Amino acid sequence: MAWFATHPELRARVVAEPNCLAGAIEEIMRYESPVPSSGARTALRDTEVNGVPVKQGEMVYLCWASANLDPVSFEHPLEADLDRVENRHIAFAAGIHRCLGSHLARAELRASIDQLHRRIPEYRVTDGDEIRYEFAGVRQARHLPLTFDARTA
Repeated sequence: MAWFATHPELRARVVAEPNCLAGAIEEIMRYESPVPSSGARTALRDTEVNGVPVKQGEMVYLCWASANLDPVSFEHPLEADLDRVENRHIAFAAGIHRCLGSHLARAELRASIDQLHRRIPEYRVTDGDEIRYEFAGVRQARHLPLTFDARTA
């Protein structure tokens, strides 16, 4: 909701074309990465990551969000493209660390955003206020001051 509140032109498109909501959610997940990292890991043996030596016992911090902005994997990664065809983001992690609830989260996002946009298609960050984020394992809008505009239809 924070993203749509700060990108009214893209929210208007999703409201007008509800069939693009699923793709928009995937793109926002890639771009915003609500779970930006998996936390620290300990190297079990000496290795090398992108030319950087890592010794056994050293801590390595994995940042999923950086992979979602990799220009090798995503054309124009710093642009939110609701029409992105190839969107193999790892906002829900990958491999054995993949979030078991990722499919449920997607379904909940589609249902809740669709219903909100049906009822309240116009909203914005309240003038003079700002969104404040918090990270407690998940990046979240802890303070989301929204102003809803009355429906004219």
